[in-house]
Parts: sequence; C-alpha cells; structure tokens
Amino acid sequence: NRYATARILVGLLGDKAPGGVILLSDVRQGNPDFRNIMKVLNAQVMETSDNKFNGEKKLTRYEFANFIMRVLDFLQAEPISIRSQPKVVTGDKEKKPVIDKIVNRWQLTDGYSDWSGIVSRYEALEITARAAIILNPELKARLGDVNRNNSNITIPIPTPIPVPTSIPTPIAIPTPIAPIPTPIAVPTPIAPIPTPIISVPTPVNPIPTPIIAMPTPIAPVPSGVVPTPVVTNPTPPVSGKNSDILKNNLTVKGFYSNYTETISDYFPVKSEPVRSFKDTLGVSGAVDVSYWLKDFDNPWLKESGILAGASFLGEYPYPTPKTATAKPENIMSEVFRIYAGAVYKLYKTSDTEIAAGLDVYFRSTDRAPAKATVNSYWKVSKTYIGLGAKAIGAYKVSNELKVEAQLGVHYVMQNFNEKINYGSKVEEIASLDRFDIDLAVDGKYDLYKIDNFMIYGAGGIWARVLMSEGSQNIIGFGAGLGTTY
Repeated sequence: NRYATARILVGLLGDKAPGGVILLSDVRQGNPDFRNIMKVLNAQVMETSDNKFNGEKKLTRYEFANFIMRVLDFLQAEPISIRSQPKVVTGDKEKKPVIDKIVNRWQLTDGYSDWSGIVSRYEALEITARAAIILNPELKARLGDVNRNNSNITIPIPTPIPVPTSIPTPIAIPTPIAPIPTPIAVPTPIAPIPTPIISVPTPVNPIPTPIIAMPTPIAPVPSGVVPTPVVTNPTPPVSGKNSDILKNNLTVKGFYSNYTETISDYFPVKSEPVRSFKDTLGVSGAVDVSYWLKDFDNPWLKESGILAGASFLGEYPYPTPKTATAKPENIMSEVFRIYAGAVYKLYKTSDTEIAAGLDVYFRSTDRAPAKATVNSYWKVSKTYIGLGAKAIGAYKVSNELKVEAQLGVHYVMQNFNEKINYGSKVEEIASLDRFDIDLAVDGKYDLYKIDNFMIYGAGGIWARVLMSEGSQNIIGFGAGLGTTY
C-alpha cells in the first residue's frame, strides 16, 4: 500500500529526502509514517488526493514503478544502460511514454501485460532492487544480478577505474600513461575486483547505499549480505500497521433466531409449573463496530482496538403456568443487548490476526402488556450484566474474502425486576450468578470500493449459551452489509 511505498521511497532518497510539514486530513503527527509521508510529498515523488494521503490504498504496477522512477528523476540519476533493442510496451495511450521510460530507459522491469493489476511484493522488490543498483552500482558486486522474469538481459556495471595497487591513497591516483593491467589479470580468481576500488569515490552516484536505510517489512534483506542498522531498533513481533485483515468495520445484519430455556431443578422458585420453553425470536437486527488505534505512535495503543455493538433480538410469546403453551397476547421481548470491549493484537501473519481482551454487556427483557401481578418466572422482566474475556480472530482466504470469528466468556448477573406471586406464596429473587459463552462466525466478501470505503457483504451464525441455574440458548443465522472506514 501507499504507507509501505513511502517507506521504500525514503529509503532510496536517503539523506536527499527534503523536510517540511504538509497538513493532511487523514494523517496525524502521531502516525508512525508521518515523517516518511512528509518527505515523499515534499520531494513530489508521491501526491495527495482531496488533501488525503490514503495510506491503505493498494498500488498498481504502473503506480509503483512510476513512483520509483520519480525518485530516480529527483536524484538526477543516470541509467547504467539503455536497452539497445527497446521492448514493445503496452498500456493506455497516455501512460505509454512513462511506461517506455520505465521499461527501456531505466529497465526497472521487463514489462507487464496488465499494468493496472495490483503490484505484488515480489514485483515491488524487483523494481526497487533495480533502482537501488542504478543509484549505487557497488550493490551489483554484493547482490549479483536482479532476476528478470522474461529476459536474459543483464545490467552491466561501468568498467572500474584501473588503479595501481601501489598507490597509497585514492587522491594520489596518477593519470595512467601506459596500459595498466585490468582486474582480469590480477592473480586472484576468488576476488576479481581489486580492493582499492572500494575506496575510490564513485562518480556515478555519491548517494549512500539506499537499501541499508530502507525499513521495508515487505522483503527484508538478509543480514549476512548487507549490514542492516535496522537491527538496533527491531520491530516487535506483533507491532506494525493495521493489516488488511482486522480493519475498522461497521456491519449491519439481520438475523433469524431460535430461543430455548430450561429452569434447573435447583432453581429457588419451586412453585413454577413450567420448567422449559422454546420458540423462535423471529427476525432481529444487530450493529457491530470495530475501531483500531493504528495511528497512535505508542506501541501498545497502535495494536489495540475497540469493539462495540447493539442487537435487538426479537420477541416470543411466553407460556402460561398451566399448559406451557403461549397465548398470542402475552409477549416477552428481548428488548436490546449492547456491548463494548477493548482487545490487543497478540498474533499477526500475512493472512491471520488474533486479538484478545475484555468486554462487558448489558441485556434487557420485558413483557407486554404490563401487568401489576406477575404469576410466572417467564413473565418477569429481567436484566443481564456480563463481564468477561473476548477474543477476535480473522483469516484472509483471498484478497476479497475473509472469515472473522469472535468468542466471549462472561460471568453474568441475572437480575429480576419484579416479584413473582403464585397466589399463596410470593417469591422474591434478588439475582442469579451465571456464566455464558458467546460465539459468532462471519464471512465478509468485498463487493465494491468507493474512495477509501470498501463495501462488503457479511453472513454467518452466532450463538449465546447461558449456563448455571438452568440453561438459555439463543442461536441464529443472518446476513447484511458493512463498510470499512
């Protein structure tokens, strides 16, 4: 994405990257890439749109190669070689002049049949490596040729300046009068490049090795090949920017749910004749929101997220004490359930993320019509307060599809808002100590992108099991739409 590209470009710019602050509506100073973004914008190698940097936006092959080429132009670099037999380039008519420079003048790539496709990490690495060799040809001796997918063309290095081995310093290099033996004649087949060449100033480009300054998580350079000062400030295993898996989401869904409840034999109300009941809650709705604090510079905050939501679970007729069947005019409503929690990312790979933390919820049930006398456990309005642990995980099946799951375990206080009058005896129950398990599994498929917002379809199942002093199960399935933001 554009965040990662800005880091790569600053690595290539080295100490030539200009400073300055540009105000953007979507990048705050606490953003870990703030300085990189300011440098590439001041160098005019990247641009903004509607005063936004749009760092999460994925780049096409054309866009990425064009940004790399702008760096070479900004540094006034000279190509090591230009193709003697230019390749035929494809692409839009307006883009062909730029593509021709990318392919034939700078040889950053051998070209693509589809320049509008999203650039892969391998393609980005290849283009960046070729640019790095142009900026510092000495890298060729250490890294070797950059592999080319469709051609045997190699990038030649300019002939090294021949220097007699007896010269004490590069400044005292005399103008050769007689032919001086080339490195081929040196009787050292293991190292054909003479050592003094390393200390000779390189007139091609005085810029320091850019890959050393490039903090690129996309393709780290092996430490055994190139010295990497990045080791002095290593990235924690779970730190970094928000990935494409767990993102800021807003989802609205509809559910069709079933409800089952059973009163335990140890339940304090012995006078209750109806011990179990099940019915459907019908169609209900839910809204879920997630927000990840990725823009904060603090390593703990930037990997943390806030989860919240509300659901309206529907209604069902409650049973009468005599027959355990329901009268249509007696309705028990699952009024609402709201929850909020905070989680921290514990595990991250390119296709999987897992976060865990704490959450709390409040749930309320009520009846209609209201009555002064309640003669059954099933007619008592109740509230549930749950506090416990929450885990959320996501797996990226493809660029468009991911599977997301949430699991919660809570201690629950079930409170009774009214007394129960069975005619001869009034039962008063303050509360019950219970615990529950929440589980939700959703598939989310990207449908359409509008600016920085991705519209996706969501569908899955959810279940809530309340245990101790009887059981209460609510299980449903549903679908809806959502958006990233």
